[in-house]
Amino acid sequence: MKRRRSLVFCRLAAPVLLAVAAAPLAAGTGKSFLGQEAPEFQASDWIHRPARTSVAEYRGEVLLLEFSATWCPPCRASFPHLIGLSEKYGRRGFNIIILSNESRIQVERYIHQFLPGLRMPIALKAANPYAVTGIPHAYLVGVDGKVVWEGSPASLSDDVVERELRRIRKWKDVEGRRAAKAGKLLDKRQYAKAYAAAAKVLESDRATEADKKSAAEIREYIQALAERRLAWADALAEDGRPDRALTVLEEITTAFKGTEWGTQADRRFAELSRDADAGARVKAEARVAKILDRLKYPVNEKERIAVHRALEKMAAKLEGAAKDAVERWAEIFKEKWVPKRS
Repeated sequence: MKRRRSLVFCRLAAPVLLAVAAAPLAAGTGKSFLGQEAPEFQASDWIHRPARTSVAEYRGEVLLLEFSATWCPPCRASFPHLIGLSEKYGRRGFNIIILSNESRIQVERYIHQFLPGLRMPIALKAANPYAVTGIPHAYLVGVDGKVVWEGSPASLSDDVVERELRRIRKWKDVEGRRAAKAGKLLDKRQYAKAYAAAAKVLESDRATEADKKSAAEIREYIQALAERRLAWADALAEDGRPDRALTVLEEITTAFKGTEWGTQADRRFAELSRDADAGARVKAEARVAKILDRLKYPVNEKERIAVHRALEKMAAKLEGAAKDAVERWAEIFKEKWVPKRS
């Protein structure tokens, strides 16, 4: 199907997004799930892989799913709005996942040549039941896992986001006066202190049944959070991103200090740091970062060529994982990003 563009949306060819039990759709939209459980999707690959890769794992927080593509002008126009929402609400339990059926290299070229601030997770080649026919199109998934808003991301107002964020559970409001103290620490993301405080409640003879029930919930929540982050670090290391894995492990060590998960993170950090291949890759990534830090965006053609040559020269002197890492960056700057389907 020939691509059709407008100021409102970009039409997708039928095979681009997989449809499951698709109902008749209006142009530039997807199947409506308003008030219904948000369906799961399965990504073939990720850019900026998150700790949580399924819709269900975001239950209790707010998740915006945006179907998009870099070749689509309205989609590109919506990216600054997404960045603004992430910066404004990210620490309050608001999450964004972009879903694109483009190739990894096409999306990476756009990000690193035009908009490095686009750091939210991007799910690539995601099979899904949303049956989107025009992009950009978004679904806001509420704390209960149901879609509470859908439409063009440009029309998503702060009022809608704020309303749903107010539904996120405040742990300080749990039942039981003693448990509420642990909950208050959890709301402040003081995970190690909250876990210790909850443990004391469970050990106390003076704690009520309500206290103990709430304290158990708090401990279970913290345990699940810590284990998910450890798994995330492992996934990043397996994906060949030891630099990001080390950062995550360091954060876990600090946030969960004194707990078994903090100890595990500290041990894995030490093991990964001693890995010669991983260490060489981390150093190579740091050298690449210094080159990219000097760029002005959007990157002009002269800068792109200069960066590509510098990266090729660097890669020629390396081997193993470090060489692979720099060659990947060289590939990103090998060609100028142009809007095209891939």
